Amino acid sequence: MRYSLSSSYTQSDGVFFFGFNLPELLPKNDPRYEVFRVLHRWLAYTLLVAVALHAAGAVTHRFFERDRGNDVLSRML
Repeated sequence: MRYSLSSSYTQSDGVFFFGFNLPELLPKNDPRYEVFRVLHRWLAYTLLVAVALHAAGAVTHRFFERDRGNDVLSRML
């Protein structure tokens, strides 16, 4: 996703990745850049919510379930 942002931005000097300049495969296009920017933001927030729900589920299994054989937090750590 970040490659798409850098590649399609009209004022970009190129995609620099680990010391190498990658070829820009997408044409410079500001409307397409805006779509990639919004998509990048939404996917980032979706990933944060998924990680938070995963951690909340592990804590729930640890402290609120009666079955101690289902303790996933100790296996995760």
